[in-house]
Amino acid sequence: MVDGISLPAFPTFQRLLRQDNQKLLAKFEERPTVDKEIQYFKDKAPKLKSMDDLFRDQRLLRFIASAYSLDDEIQYAARLRKVLES
Repeated sequence: MVDGISLPAFPTFQRLLRQDNQKLLAKFEERPTVDKEIQYFKDKAPKLKSMDDLFRDQRLLRFIASAYSLDDEIQYAARLRKVLES
C-alpha cells in the first residue's frame, strides 16, 4: 500500500491523474449513445444499494467505467472494484 492506495490500483490511479479532464469529458460526450446511457444511468443509479448491485448491472458498470476512461479495466472486476471504492 502506498499513501493509502493499494498497489494494484496505483498505476490506474496515476494514469487517471495524468489525464486532461477536459479532453476526457469531450471525448466521452462525443459518443453517439451517450444520451441514452446518461438516461439509463439517471434511472438506475439512485436504485443502487451496494457495489455488488453495480457489478450485477454490466451496462451501468461499463458506462461508469467509460466515464472514468477505465474501459480497459472492465475485464478486471476486482481491480476495477478497488479503484471505484477508493
